[in-house]
Amino acid sequence: MRGGLLGLLMLAGCAHTPSAPPLTGWRELQSTHVRLRTDLPEGSARSTVTRLEELRRWLQTAWSTGGDSPGTTDAIVVDSPSELRTFTELRGLATTTRRGAMVVASGVVATFGDRSPDRRLLAHEMAHDLIRRRMPAAPRWFQEGLAGYLESVGQPDAGHVRFGFLFADRPTAVGADQAAAAAASRSMLPLDMVSASQWETSSSEELFELQRSATAWIHLLRAEEPRRWRELEVAAASGVPWETAWAAFRRGLDVKRYQEKLWRLQRSGGWPVERRALPPAPAPEVRASRQLASWEAHLVLAELWDVGTRADLKSTVPNVRRELEAAVARLRTT
Repeated sequence: MRGGLLGLLMLAGCAHTPSAPPLTGWRELQSTHVRLRTDLPEGSARSTVTRLEELRRWLQTAWSTGGDSPGTTDAIVVDSPSELRTFTELRGLATTTRRGAMVVASGVVATFGDRSPDRRLLAHEMAHDLIRRRMPAAPRWFQEGLAGYLESVGQPDAGHVRFGFLFADRPTAVGADQAAAAAASRSMLPLDMVSASQWETSSSEELFELQRSATAWIHLLRAEEPRRWRELEVAAASGVPWETAWAAFRRGLDVKRYQEKLWRLQRSGGWPVERRALPPAPAPEVRASRQLASWEAHLVLAELWDVGTRADLKSTVPNVRRELEAAVARLRTT
């Protein structure tokens, strides 16, 4: 999927008027596995890149196959939600470009203090990146459900991370509409319905319900079927076709019993919490930082238009072309 569904409904009551990012104030920061380009203030930019690096380390513990995912992740974080709305109505997205994996998000509106993006949002999008690397053939429902589950990551102590959180009866996000609240109060959708649904043509209410149900199923199946889950991870990482790996996972699975358990958990709570050992590692740090020239800022905007998801735009190609031509013009004058 081009972007996480985390923020679709959170925009309902807190929409920001699109405001194009400036051409000044852009910087590039690099850590071991992340390259960030942003117009955030320097302090917030540094905390964003180190947070992405830290989240990457935390999230990788979720895979029993272990090891470090290859490659680096490009990230573009604009200063405010208004700037991001120029290109997409999502709060964040993860995608794959010709250069590789990319995470896009916006900072939070704050007069003072850190303006880096919400940690759960960054975790969700970084999870999408890692899922694509480790389970590349997984279908959209599975990727969304797993990313929704992994965004719950936290660090209770220096040696462990934990995953898992309680599902509220109502959405707690600011601006969630009544339709989404009604969807949240219903029982989780059956596993077969979640995996067979056409996410691309679903309404906002349907997407909220699909995301929530997919996350719940991933949450429960990881806890209740650790052996099967490990076998699924190993098969997906080794290139076994997804249909084959998923059929093996489903073989003998008592789906009806788990549907009933989801119903009980939804009403009485007690969702399982997963703890994983966190290997020691040096604290993440910014290895390089530099200001971007105006022509480079135009290239960043071209990339944002290229991955954008604005529904009211028939084509982003003219905007991409405009930014590329502006970059060439600026470069010729330097």
